[in-house]
Amino acid sequence: MGSSTTTRGLKADELLGFSKDLGANVGVFSGLIAEVTPTWFVLLLGAAFNFGGYFMIWLAVTGRIAKPKVWQMCVYICIGANSQNFADTGALVTSVKNFPESRGSMLGLLKGFTGLSGAVMIQIYLAVYGNDSKSLILLIGWLPAAISVVFVYTIRTMKPVKHPNEMNVFYQFLGASVVLAVFLMAVTLAEKLVTFSRAAFAGVATVVCFLVFSPLFTCIREELLVWNIL
Repeated sequence: MGSSTTTRGLKADELLGFSKDLGANVGVFSGLIAEVTPTWFVLLLGAAFNFGGYFMIWLAVTGRIAKPKVWQMCVYICIGANSQNFADTGALVTSVKNFPESRGSMLGLLKGFTGLSGAVMIQIYLAVYGNDSKSLILLIGWLPAAISVVFVYTIRTMKPVKHPNEMNVFYQFLGASVVLAVFLMAVTLAEKLVTFSRAAFAGVATVVCFLVFSPLFTCIREELLVWNIL
């Protein structure tokens, strides 16, 4: 009896893992939708998928709804994981169109920040929710969706204009990503050696958020430079 229960549990875990990987790697739907709809629609649809999928998982894990069947949880996690493709498609396609001569640098920067996003979210989670593992699911549900909604109209296709200082700006973005990566690595190692207080986690999350949004200051400065030239 015990072995059969364990086997069923393993099969359920495998199905959930497969469903998550399936949702994360099937990006054809977001690509097709992006071909016929504006970028803001792609981003909002991704935000809806992200929040809907992970919020339903959080409701099930916390017992706020009736215990769902395995296939229902597979659907939830597949939808939630697939939402990342919509955010990636909206940001990457728009960046390639806006920077046709520097698409390699832009794609590298975006992928670099995407790789750091998991560590960034962990620091925000520790600052906001402490060590409540169930709340991590809730954070994954609402934070990416909120970011997509807040910045939905800033991600749009514009007429390409050659910036006189374009590569230097990309180097500054690269520097910001490297500083962020080094800081996250140092904090992660420190958290394994020292017990952080809630205030320390809040301080770390504040610094992380500042570093994440630091490229905005570069953009504002360069925008003013362009206006002065014009």
